[in-house]
Amino acid sequence: MTAFLEDAPGIAIFNYLKTGFVLPPADYYLRPLMVADQQYSKRSQSSAQSSCLRGLTPTSFMSEYLKDFSSQVSASYPSFLLSWFTTVGHDDFNLLKLYDEEFQDLLESVVSSSGENSVIFFISDHGYRFGNFRETFLGYYEESLPFFFVRIPPSLRQSHPQWYKNLKTNVNRLTTPFDLYETLKDILNLAETSNNITSPKAPAFPPPVYASSLFSLGRLNRTCEESGIPQRYCLCGLTPHLFKDKKLIKQFGELIVNKVNEIIKERDTSSQCAALEYKSQVYVREVGGGDKWNNLGKIEPYKDYVMALETSPGGGRFESRIRHFENGVLELEGAGVSRINSYAGLSDCVTSDYVLRNYCMCKDVVEKQKKEKLEKEKKEKAKKKEKSKKG
Repeated sequence: MTAFLEDAPGIAIFNYLKTGFVLPPADYYLRPLMVADQQYSKRSQSSAQSSCLRGLTPTSFMSEYLKDFSSQVSASYPSFLLSWFTTVGHDDFNLLKLYDEEFQDLLESVVSSSGENSVIFFISDHGYRFGNFRETFLGYYEESLPFFFVRIPPSLRQSHPQWYKNLKTNVNRLTTPFDLYETLKDILNLAETSNNITSPKAPAFPPPVYASSLFSLGRLNRTCEESGIPQRYCLCGLTPHLFKDKKLIKQFGELIVNKVNEIIKERDTSSQCAALEYKSQVYVREVGGGDKWNNLGKIEPYKDYVMALETSPGGGRFESRIRHFENGVLELEGAGVSRINSYAGLSDCVTSDYVLRNYCMCKDVVEKQKKEKLEKEKKEKAKKKEKSKKG
């Protein structure tokens, strides 16, 4: 028996700017109800506690649904459930603390009802991706270090003690989502053997990089490169230092903005997005160094930096990792630029390209902002003029 639950239909994993499913992908599929609740809430302009969900918030309703599935289904049948809680912390991670007790109650309920034979992964796909905290260097760490907790049942610890021992050792070793996939295949094979059932085989999905089940001992000297982790998300070995060279910082900023404008030019086929300019730095940190063979067969020393900056128009904030060679050459590591503040209301002219939405500042929004600024300046001048007359 399978279930797939999400509480934010507007930005659901397989539906946000994507096709979604023609047929329900699981025996218990919550999306139709959550879509109906969202539509009802918009029509009635009701609060988050919609009557469609028995007066509960989407988070609380899904929590109750998950408890019911665990007690009524998982306790009796081999089952798999994927649930994704999004609304509780997507826009503000400070809201998570409001649900501490509720998640504790949820986990305790699942463990008590089906925990004897259930493996529980309590995870996130990424850290906080935009907002005031994300626009700090600590936020740079936060985005790339999502939490990942695993609870395996006592029965599995007893039957496979080496699995449990390896899992504990891997806590302090580099792991990736590819490893989670391999782990799920181990669990599926174990379920087939112990229950004498034939489950659908895991898709033939050879990882493009090194991957290993979390129940196997991970490599001690594993690297980001062999694990498929882009350099800008690799936090191994970082020893950040402040950097104050204004001339280089400006060059870094212009390099990043040029890359953003290249992306816009390449993807904006309707010319709806404005070209951006470097406005100011948010932070710059030196994060390591090394050397590399150049095209002339010589070793060229380099230093790596992480920079976040603000652009105009629109105040978009972006972040990238830059490699500065001793000979003056600059490169964007992985050619990647991340958006670290919200683009809500600024890129609505882009409807189908989720990549472009991160970088686009719609021209119509720019014009609207210019008009609003002029109107504001006129009003302020009029007020000053009126005030001087009275004086």
